[in-house]
Amino acid sequence: RLKALGALARAGFPRDLAERALDMDPEDATDRLLAARRG
Repeated sequence: RLKALGALARAGFPRDLAERALDMDPEDATDRLLAARRG
């Protein structure tokens, strides 16, 4: 989990978003992270 949080932080995602994504189904998390990246 810490490695994943670190990777997401280095990619520019806020910690709260990264933590929520790690608690989700991986496919849903991917969709939401990509949507957040697009703005």
